[in-house]
Amino acid sequence: MDNRKDGPVKRLKTYLRERHPAMHRVLIEVYARASSEYRVISHLRLRDLLGGLAGREQDWRQILPLQRHSTYPLPFAAGDGAQPLLDTVRRSGMPVVEGGHTFYLGPAAWRTGPLASLAAIYPPDAGLKVMRNPGGIAEGGYLHGAHHSRVQRRILYGHPHLQLVANALYRAGVGPRLYDLAELQGDGTVWVAYVVQDVGGQVPSMAECAGGIARIRDLVAARVLSLVGPDGFAHPDFACPTCGGNAWIDPMGQFRFVDFQNFVLPDYGTELRRIAREAAEASHFGDRSILRGGAYLYQSVPGLGLPAKRDISYRIGVMTRLLDEAGATVRDRLVLDVGCNVGMMIGQYLRLGARWCHGWDQELVVPHADRLLSALGCTRYTLTGGMLQPDQDLSGNVPKFVRAELTGCVLSYLAVRGHIGWLNALRTVPWSTMIYEGHEGESESQTREHLEELRGRTGGTVAALASYRDGDSDPRSIAIIRRG
Repeated sequence: MDNRKDGPVKRLKTYLRERHPAMHRVLIEVYARASSEYRVISHLRLRDLLGGLAGREQDWRQILPLQRHSTYPLPFAAGDGAQPLLDTVRRSGMPVVEGGHTFYLGPAAWRTGPLASLAAIYPPDAGLKVMRNPGGIAEGGYLHGAHHSRVQRRILYGHPHLQLVANALYRAGVGPRLYDLAELQGDGTVWVAYVVQDVGGQVPSMAECAGGIARIRDLVAARVLSLVGPDGFAHPDFACPTCGGNAWIDPMGQFRFVDFQNFVLPDYGTELRRIAREAAEASHFGDRSILRGGAYLYQSVPGLGLPAKRDISYRIGVMTRLLDEAGATVRDRLVLDVGCNVGMMIGQYLRLGARWCHGWDQELVVPHADRLLSALGCTRYTLTGGMLQPDQDLSGNVPKFVRAELTGCVLSYLAVRGHIGWLNALRTVPWSTMIYEGHEGESESQTREHLEELRGRTGGTVAALASYRDGDSDPRSIAIIRRG
């Protein structure tokens, strides 16, 4: 090959690639590392750099759970405000399972009674656990009755952090999935409700129960959880085989413990950091930096001071401003996130009140996105793993229970066009708003060319456009596209 017209650097690179491929790979890696460190230094202020080197950490208690809770008006009269909701439900004829602190409606009871309109927006295996105590999420407590000690009441978590506990038990494979934390409002009174996966009605054998409780003991020994009930594991709630009605075998044959109010998270910062670092190793868009402490995330993680290439707080701030400018919102909408990476933008959409989010990314990345979103207290999401192809059936991947929300949904297409192009489904999915973000290095004229291509494909028009830079990222463009 005649490369005499090439510059000396390019000729050297060609020579090394063809004659000494191993040395070429090493030099490419060294160059990539040096470029990464340069980007870090060029975008960091001194205090940020010192904080990153010192491993400065935010307090997760002030930030998590990230997801905004749902609020629903009751579709029937619940009395004059002094009348307990439970009595109203009893009179409706719905079968009710009553506990000391809650009452529970299984999927069949929930979907055939006066609360059926709420059940329709959740998975078909969802049940509803309602607090006996009236009061909202911020002020209401879990314990019902006056016989509990003051110390126990002070130690136990409120509803938002119990959401994190429920998710921790689910991630460990011993608890059901929590789908939502909601407030039911009626006649001036508010009740807290947990929308939770129904795990079936099969009681475990003594051996199955003992194995399940042993796994919970292991979580306590590893300081993932702490048990703060007055009698610890000697309490009847942990007595096999039924554990006071809390132990079940789900349809897949797995042990599930359905109660979570007596657990707290003793060292959650460490647990969250571990999950985030594992996600950084799996993410195909992470980076490496000596100044950043090795591998670091593409997207920052709320509640941690871990370094990341993208500053999620600043990024969502720019998007929110543009959404307002365009007269659009993600609140109470289905959001489709194409190329969701480890899910941090899904977390932000849920923080803004999205009804449900569904994301797509590579098969190896999606499990880490699932664990990380769960650790942040998110529940209203589903994910699809695999290589995105031009003919990807986005609508078909969305769970059936939210497909009715596709009309008017929000489509998130962030820094992904250069990797997968324009999916054919952009024409057929009935979205009303798209959040589009370009890539680093694109000029404004290039961005406008890409947006014109999109307009020709979908008929959408640019309602708001800006250029911004966040984290260690170079400037890029972001646009809100409206359609319909």
